[in-house]
Amino acid sequence: MVSVGRTAVLIDLSGTLHVEDICIAGVPAALQRLRHNPHYAIKFVTNTTK
Repeated sequence: MVSVGRTAVLIDLSGTLHVEDICIAGVPAALQRLRHNPHYAIKFVTNTTK
């Protein structure tokens, strides 16, 4: 049996998904596509203290 791995996708929050309280255009659709692809394991990260 061959095991097929998943690719981890690390997504920074601030400046990538949103700026302040404003969602960046296209983000919801892009996240939906990633979430529906079984080959990707999505993790959200940040280095801000907010």
